[in-house]
Amino acid sequence: MFRNLSESRVSMESNNKFIGIVNEINQFLIDKYNLHSNSTFGAAIEHVKNVDRLVKYEYDFLDLVKDLRNVIVHKSYQEGPVAVPRKDVVDRLEVILKKLKYPTFIASEFKSNVISFNDKDTLDMVLDEVSANDYTQFPIFSDSGSVGLLTENGITKWLASKKNDGIIEFNDIKIKEILSIDENSESYRVLEHNKTVYDVIDVFNKRSITYGSLTILIAKAFEINKSEDIAGIITHWDIKDYIQK
Repeated sequence: MFRNLSESRVSMESNNKFIGIVNEINQFLIDKYNLHSNSTFGAAIEHVKNVDRLVKYEYDFLDLVKDLRNVIVHKSYQEGPVAVPRKDVVDRLEVILKKLKYPTFIASEFKSNVISFNDKDTLDMVLDEVSANDYTQFPIFSDSGSVGLLTENGITKWLASKKNDGIIEFNDIKIKEILSIDENSESYRVLEHNKTVYDVIDVFNKRSITYGSLTILIAKAFEINKSEDIAGIITHWDIKDYIQK
């Protein structure tokens, strides 16, 4: 993470910038979470790692930053600093500070036109959308509210169950019938529009431990009772690029 360098203007400027960003993050966490005013950087990240999703996601890196900060501050000599952070470390730390101060909410990051259906609509209507837009998941509503998620796997399973039934008129088949055998019909979670991408990552990580696939529906307000309440949809494929960043 760091290397020994002789004293130079470049190394001093790099150290000063690094320490400045660390101090800004430290003060931000103190202010946001009402920590003790004298909380150290290490104490601050340890205290909030279970409540701040970004800190939790970046905790291992921030813990190394803590160690590097302590070396720079407490083990420099007249001959100069014994350690200097690499540019990529400073840049990453700067990005974390920016994300803490100006979080990106999922309603803006993953806003999309989500196609949904009533459970009285027909399979023919769904297949038209699959063909036109290559969508594979559709929120389904009844007259009284949300009832589930129709997935590509559910449609395939239903078709397989009818392979010996002869000719099937898709416009006679109600979505409700297919939804009843779709094993993934309840594999969704509603998140409020003001959650961040790190809240989403946390949900996916917890889900993958025991439950497998999951789809997240973004609520424009606090809950989803009709199609107009949905601001967007997130799958694991949408979030994988974020995890790699």
